[in-house]
Amino acid sequence: MNTRKVGLLYGGKSVEQAISIRSATNLYHQMIEAGHQVLAIGIAGDGQWYLQETSDLQESDQLSLCVKAENRLLLLPGIGICTQPEMAKLDLDLCFPITHGNYGEDGRLQGLLEILELPYVGCGPLSSAIGMHKELAKQQAKCCGIPVVPSTSLSNTDYDYLIGTSSNASPMLLRIVSNESEMQNRPLLRSRTALSRLMSHLQDTLGSSILIKPNTGGSSVGVVALKQYNDTSFLEALKEVGRFSETILIELLVTDMVEVECAVLQKDGSLEVTKPGMVVDPLGKDYSFLSYGSKYSDNHSAYMDIPAPIPLECSKTIRQYSRNLCEALDVRGLARVDFFFRPDTRTIFFNEINTLPGMTAQSHYPRLIEAAGYSWPELLDTLFNAAIDEHRKRKQLVYEFDRRI
Repeated sequence: MNTRKVGLLYGGKSVEQAISIRSATNLYHQMIEAGHQVLAIGIAGDGQWYLQETSDLQESDQLSLCVKAENRLLLLPGIGICTQPEMAKLDLDLCFPITHGNYGEDGRLQGLLEILELPYVGCGPLSSAIGMHKELAKQQAKCCGIPVVPSTSLSNTDYDYLIGTSSNASPMLLRIVSNESEMQNRPLLRSRTALSRLMSHLQDTLGSSILIKPNTGGSSVGVVALKQYNDTSFLEALKEVGRFSETILIELLVTDMVEVECAVLQKDGSLEVTKPGMVVDPLGKDYSFLSYGSKYSDNHSAYMDIPAPIPLECSKTIRQYSRNLCEALDVRGLARVDFFFRPDTRTIFFNEINTLPGMTAQSHYPRLIEAAGYSWPELLDTLFNAAIDEHRKRKQLVYEFDRRI
């Protein structure tokens, strides 16, 4: 195993910042124990980067995110990360971004790291962006022949339109309510008619139980489940979910199902897919989805039953679906692919792909990888090797073309 100098990036402008800090804490201690040198770099909510003091950090301590002007870092394209005011470049072999949610998991940070000419763990900008965008990920899964949960999408601005305070509807909503021309000059009538048609569409296509969630979010933040709904409850849910994402995904609420997940790891240029594990929620599946509390509660967090107690053929199918989707998205480094499985009918639905899975003490990805035979030092070594190899391949590409016209 090679000892690496790692920049651990965490925090960020995201509702998942607290989870990012917990993931980073676990990673920090695991990397130190494995013999790596770690510089903790916290990203504040305003996007500023700060070098964190960790010399006194004990094994049981959690990383903090301290915002001190003297520790603010400077990002120089083509050069890297530098201290201020000395302009001293941080000596890093690679970065490990564990910045869950928007601005850290959606490809923007990955693109920035490439501009800074820094190797980094995980997927590239494009696969990260598609993976974060639930609707686009589902479309890609469908192209791979993978069954997906039926759904439709709206804009968060459609709430104002549907309650009659705005005359602008998104193209997504207009495609559903169609006959727009008959109501051009009557906003209140238009909104009532549009809402009626939308509700009829949802009942016809998704049924009486729906799941409304941010299209670009994670950790179940902002998700609302409606076992039954009317105009009022639907609009309330639409308003709430719209606080977290510009696009809102409305799905069929899958009942009588279990959640199964596969971990994916890039090793020696190819993807390894673990056997699926089944999520066991001690709090109970009140609405057939895993809540934020179930995922991260210290006392009652969900855990994995590995391997998942499902028929072997279904397990093989889920693993193959995971591989096919990750190859189509050009996944690098690591990912976790989540599915719904109905034992009574053996029905499999793709749920989502997580291109930057959680690494907390309760997170599922490390447990799946451990069950596949990887220790933490082996996992870290594999991820670091993949990151450096991907950076080397990017550096070999030609970006200049001298042609006389």
